[in-house]
Amino acid sequence: MDLLNTPFLSQARARNEMLDFLSKSLTLNEPAALLAITNEGIREIHPFTTDTKVLMAALRCVRGKVSPIETTGSDGNYLNEQELKEVAQEEGALAALEAKSNAVFNDVQQRNAIRSTMMAMEQVAQAYAGIPGRKTMLWATSGFPFLLDDPWNRQSAGTDMIHYYKHAWRAMSDANIAIYPITAEGLVNYEYERSFDVTRAGMRRGVSRMPSMDRYRLTVDSLRNFADATGGKACVDRNDLSKCFAEARQDSKQYYLMGFYLGSETRKPGCHKLKVQVNRERVTARSRSGYLVGDPKNGGLHDLEVQLATALISPLDYTGVAMDVRWLGQTQDNGKTKAQFAVKLPISAFTIDVTNKNAFSLRIAAMAFTLQGKPGPEISKVVMGNLKAESVAEITAGGFTYKDEISVPPGKYNVRFMIRDNQRGRLGTVSAPLEAK
Repeated sequence: MDLLNTPFLSQARARNEMLDFLSKSLTLNEPAALLAITNEGIREIHPFTTDTKVLMAALRCVRGKVSPIETTGSDGNYLNEQELKEVAQEEGALAALEAKSNAVFNDVQQRNAIRSTMMAMEQVAQAYAGIPGRKTMLWATSGFPFLLDDPWNRQSAGTDMIHYYKHAWRAMSDANIAIYPITAEGLVNYEYERSFDVTRAGMRRGVSRMPSMDRYRLTVDSLRNFADATGGKACVDRNDLSKCFAEARQDSKQYYLMGFYLGSETRKPGCHKLKVQVNRERVTARSRSGYLVGDPKNGGLHDLEVQLATALISPLDYTGVAMDVRWLGQTQDNGKTKAQFAVKLPISAFTIDVTNKNAFSLRIAAMAFTLQGKPGPEISKVVMGNLKAESVAEITAGGFTYKDEISVPPGKYNVRFMIRDNQRGRLGTVSAPLEAK
């Protein structure tokens, strides 16, 4: 459920339709999880379960939130040519200044919503990357117009929005997650209330805003783009939302997994188009519309630090790197408690490059949080090197173990552990309770 980009009344409708879907369409052997995108980021309402009654009970506990799009007045600051003529010159100047200020504020709100949504999607992808097979994300949302060349918006989304979108898109593809957007508002006729100057004369004064009809159509196009990029299908302009959920579930029951190796000519950084055709009449193959090759030269260090910081504070456990964490003991030093721990990885959890003298590289971090969620002490280290043949044999048989300690004041904590396989970019996290004496 998207509580960030969906109006309050539409949230209630989407919830009711989702309850109807859960009560009728899911079978006992289908695991499902319930998540919400909010102003505070991604929120796990309930983890994966095959008990639909539990999911329905959790969904009923979800309380709607006023979306930022309802507090910005995006359609109320449009001044047409006639209105500008009817006001006095000074009043007109003040009105134009106020409208322009509102426009800037609205654009900032929209950019923040897009950024938060993309980061939430990336966290979802990281959380389920370790689960094999194709996953389906049913996204009940009102969406947002994500077209950077939008001529009606003078404050464009900017290149940083492309950056967040690419990160989310690539994470979804790596995790094999298909997005099925479902418009929470149902069938909408914005043409009926289309009250704006079609000449956009006010735009020259920097005070026009995107008409609601145009905004809705751009939003629908954006949702379709999200679906096409990940191999899903958008359900828009419909009132039977529960059937949209059911159709997305049915669409995901069977699939084929195909792949190919990239040649040197197809490894150029950037977006590459992809098309799958079937040699059969009246049959269309739905697949991802492209793939993304990252550029290691652009923003690598900053992007990595943001990614690691997000992993440590995310409410979702990342599954890209499997691990086992155990506390070994405690010692006291100058009023602090040093808690020793061991992290164990199976050989399948990280990469050993046999073509480069058995090289490996891991980023290992831990952060202690109080029971109230306040972050505390942390450690972060890089463990890398070249393994001998006998070491590889030992790790194959018993796994790789790393030992360290974290120093905290006496008290109760939840310690978040994170490991990144630097060769593959996969992330794993897990939390372990600690009582420092």
